[in-house]
Amino acid sequence: MLKPFVYSTRLDEGWMRLLRLKHSELDNQVHCTLSDYRIDGQLEYSALSYTWGPPKATDSSEAGLPSEEHYERHLSIDVNGSQLKVSSNLYDVLVRLQQSRADIFLWVDAVCINQEDFTERNAQVNAMSDIYGNSSEVIVWLGEEDPATKETIELIQDIALAAKARDSEGNLINQRRLGHWAFQNPETLVSIGLPPVNLNQWRNLVDFFKRRWFERLWVVQEIALPKQTMWKWIASAATLPIDENVVEPWATWNSGSARISQRREAIRVLCGSVVIPWEELLECSLFLEGSGIANGLLDLNSLRPDLQNETIVTASLNLLQTIRSVCHGKFVARHAAMGWSTSRDLAAWARAFNLTQDDYDPHALFCLLQFLLRSWRCTDPRDKIFALIGIVDRTSATVGCLKQHSLVADYSKPVQEVYRESTQTVLQSTQRLDLLLMAPDPPERRYHELPSWVKDYSVTGPIPLTLYGYEQDVVSHFDAAKGHKNANLSFEGEGRLLRIKGLSLGRISDVGETVDEWGETHSFEASATLAMKCDETYINGQSRLEALWRTIVTDQTRNDHPAPTKVGSLLFQYLRALFRHAIFLQLVTSAENAKEGEQIQTTLESSPNVDKLAKSDPSEQMPAMYGDLQSAVERMQEGLNFNEIIEIEDATYRKSVDAFYPYMNIPLRMRLFRTENSRLGMGPRSVSEGDEAWVFQGARVPFVLRPNLETGRYKLIGQAYVHGMMQGEAIDSHEPTWVDVEIE
Repeated sequence: MLKPFVYSTRLDEGWMRLLRLKHSELDNQVHCTLSDYRIDGQLEYSALSYTWGPPKATDSSEAGLPSEEHYERHLSIDVNGSQLKVSSNLYDVLVRLQQSRADIFLWVDAVCINQEDFTERNAQVNAMSDIYGNSSEVIVWLGEEDPATKETIELIQDIALAAKARDSEGNLINQRRLGHWAFQNPETLVSIGLPPVNLNQWRNLVDFFKRRWFERLWVVQEIALPKQTMWKWIASAATLPIDENVVEPWATWNSGSARISQRREAIRVLCGSVVIPWEELLECSLFLEGSGIANGLLDLNSLRPDLQNETIVTASLNLLQTIRSVCHGKFVARHAAMGWSTSRDLAAWARAFNLTQDDYDPHALFCLLQFLLRSWRCTDPRDKIFALIGIVDRTSATVGCLKQHSLVADYSKPVQEVYRESTQTVLQSTQRLDLLLMAPDPPERRYHELPSWVKDYSVTGPIPLTLYGYEQDVVSHFDAAKGHKNANLSFEGEGRLLRIKGLSLGRISDVGETVDEWGETHSFEASATLAMKCDETYINGQSRLEALWRTIVTDQTRNDHPAPTKVGSLLFQYLRALFRHAIFLQLVTSAENAKEGEQIQTTLESSPNVDKLAKSDPSEQMPAMYGDLQSAVERMQEGLNFNEIIEIEDATYRKSVDAFYPYMNIPLRMRLFRTENSRLGMGPRSVSEGDEAWVFQGARVPFVLRPNLETGRYKLIGQAYVHGMMQGEAIDSHEPTWVDVEIE
């Protein structure tokens, strides 16, 4: 029985530990040595990228992070003749590596850092830029394979091959955007060079990209920091000596006997015994996202698409490649083989956060990373900050930035202090409110004791309204503060009170439904009632109905601002199909069709303002929301084949979605509101009567605040769109009276 392993000394600054894994083809027991080395780029070693918990999500943990028992170290490895406990996922990859390769030097965070020593842990996290940046390669471990893995990898390779197909003139063939359900159409698949793929194979592909590695926040810097590619002279044993005990990472890929120059990607992906080329994974990911197929794969059991486009199953790989480009000083990250941008246009995103190579601020980069990685997971909520420090450091060094940032890993501080300090630091440095655009709605916060202006990084938060037009070359045409780019903000009360200059747009008097509630309730009545309270002519001269639909879509599409006129008609046709489709799906599951028919009649009778709104506009853009729905139910009750009605409704719904999809730019969880001075807007889900809309210096879009009548201070609710006020109209209309606003 080996004695427990004990870290003998704390690592000095500029040092790291490396694991030397001893080759063994037969023994399942891991044998290795652990030694200290300088972080100076002189030693060749591999860095391991893996998940501490289970590699695959289970039904019980799908909604959140795995429970603590998944992280327990219950398996032992032999380190320097002593016993060290590790997790089962780490144990699995160490066994695989020692059986498949000669002795290698390996950096593994769980072993090479004394996780119980906060001082050492802080120093090593702050040195991640150098540790991963100096590695020879990164070995990505996705976990053990399952029965579907090999077939899924073959599909990935087929998709990657189709993605690179070119015509006789050398032009890429597959750059067109396909429909949501293209993956179910055999003719479409053949046309893009894919073999027949059944639904089970598509589901297996989705499950593959749901492995936890693809959503782990620390993975980002582990992939982003290493060198882009490696060049190495390889020699045969006959010409140059090779150490057979310690084989360099690229030597195992050399199949020739002559001395050659070999270029290798510095990332190697393993899933059990299967090796997956990083480039093939990336090609597949880019194609699925760029073609639109990924959207249809979001939920194979639902006909409703994800309008937010933020949970695409393959998007994580594209983001990794994008951030890799950032670390290497490339603010326009276009993928050479695909022609599409890696996860869309990075340069446009960077401009939205006022980040360019000529005007680089590390805190602005931090804001951009918070947007790109808002839904990635980590076990320790402080790592939402600390896991990005290495990326900021490497990028700053690459672009030659002399400006220092104040983001430092310190695990001795509580989560709330880390979040407040980082938010305050970013706001003070940038003098812009971009970070607050991603502040989560108060009910969705996890740390409610935080000041309302402090971003709760543990919650995903919304997409900034300045980035909803993300497919344009120029992002953020909004300029609500018109010319007042600097916030001129200050902090008081030991850093808990934010003071900023603002301009009131009015008190909120009415609220409607959120966009996603329309489909849940099958009703547009609250929004229609709210709109009917506005004058027939809106404050900017548009009709009431036009102002309404432009407010709902924030007057922009993926490519246009203002939104084309036809978007209004397409929106209302889509909503009409959505309501009808949802109601008929209810009927599918009901054995009491007559009773359901009575409920539908009640719905129709309780929605008088919907039809009033449609009839009030001469443009006839808005159809009757329910149309002949009642007569269809009556025909069904009279004996018409119910399945035929469902089939017709289903086809109509799909057609309306496909027509509206190119223009979909709707913030699903935002709620429609009206101010006392008849301005229409979209605000956070929790916006309510009595809240106020404000424009702040240093912000391109308005915000919703909730007044505290006793103190005269406010709580931040979140970003807002106010129609007719997004281009600085409040400032143009009269000499603005900026007042000091205190947010607690």
